[in-house]
Amino acid sequence: MYNPIQLTYTPSQEQKRREEELMRQFSLDIFPKYISEELSYIDDSIFTETVFNNGRELMQPIVIQIGKIKDLLDSEINNEGGEFDPNKFWKSILFKELEDKLQEIFGFRSVEIFPTIDKYDPVTKKFISSKAPECYMTYHSRFLIDGLLTDNGFYDSTHSFGLAIYISLQFFKMFTSEEIVACLLHEFGHGIDPALVDIKYTQVNILSKYMTDRQDDLTAGEKKYINSCKFYEFIITGIMIRFSSGIGFFKSLWTKIKDFFTSEEEKEREKERQRIQMQEEKIVKIKEIIRNDMIFNRQNFSEAFADNFARMYGFGSHLASTIRKASILYDEIFKSRIKKESARQEAILNIIEKTLNHEHRTDLHRIRSILREYELDLRNPRIPNRIKNDIMTDKLELEKILDQYLNNFSEFENRINSIINEELKNIEKKL
Repeated sequence: MYNPIQLTYTPSQEQKRREEELMRQFSLDIFPKYISEELSYIDDSIFTETVFNNGRELMQPIVIQIGKIKDLLDSEINNEGGEFDPNKFWKSILFKELEDKLQEIFGFRSVEIFPTIDKYDPVTKKFISSKAPECYMTYHSRFLIDGLLTDNGFYDSTHSFGLAIYISLQFFKMFTSEEIVACLLHEFGHGIDPALVDIKYTQVNILSKYMTDRQDDLTAGEKKYINSCKFYEFIITGIMIRFSSGIGFFKSLWTKIKDFFTSEEEKEREKERQRIQMQEEKIVKIKEIIRNDMIFNRQNFSEAFADNFARMYGFGSHLASTIRKASILYDEIFKSRIKKESARQEAILNIIEKTLNHEHRTDLHRIRSILREYELDLRNPRIPNRIKNDIMTDKLELEKILDQYLNNFSEFENRINSIINEELKNIEKKL
């Protein structure tokens, strides 16, 4: 267990006696079951670890500033009087003002926004030099982090972090102001989490169990990770491949003899039967991977922690909306490049299988993880009702996005998404 960021709280002189008494009972423990039963007095001006009371209000200047940039972009790319000049656009004072606002609100040592010089095609209405909407960050830390947490959110009180934000014009064009803020918050979440910046918490936890008397506590997913690192398994696999290649010759000979006496229609039916069988086997394998995997939550995965950071500011549903839009974009790329539906379905299953071994997991993992955080908040007696009303509103929006994954994609994708969603729900019931 770890605390995401160090707590430094300095009450005003008038509040000192009352709030010092409260802070003695206050805990940043990430597990709700450890909430003290003795905590009877709730002050809704104190950060509760699960949600920033005024985080959404604090981010409104950023939302407004990004809205101005989007308006300027729309004006210039739709200007019939001349060709869009990306170099001139990126030199707008609006970007300098956005950097200053981010630096002021979060206490970062510096914030720099770096452009991508994208040419705009007025016919296709796309930035032709951008393969996809892009937003990512790099950062450096000059001092030890002494982060101040208030009801407004995180503040880098030692001005430790210098941020470099790389963002494409297609990103500004494709997403709403709130969605862009959600993505920025997600990236900030990666930067301010010292437990995950230096080394992954999950790997440390697995290693500590494996090297001590806690080996019996290893989960199925953790055992799988350890086994994947053992060299001797690669040797065994190589021997099995050599053995299999020996009997492969006889299988091939029998297949040729059987094909000689089989009609073309029967061959097609058999081919389709085998395709469906292989597809179902891969679906079963995907289910098994999900069941044996570690729970995708902010305690185990840096991506889930970063998602939750955006959620804590009240932008959980907006983050999920950007994920959904990206999925739709990649789905369109599939349709344009892979015409045959059977090949498309096979590609989707292969991508999902690989994604389950990636730190992001699937979109459904991320959405359901945020939903679980909402549900924990709504059951948390330390969160005031006025904040719970905002949480419920955001949760309802997120549930609408989840419903789109289950009903608004292709029939095959809806089915696969529903399977993943049900597997995750079953896991949650056991928590």
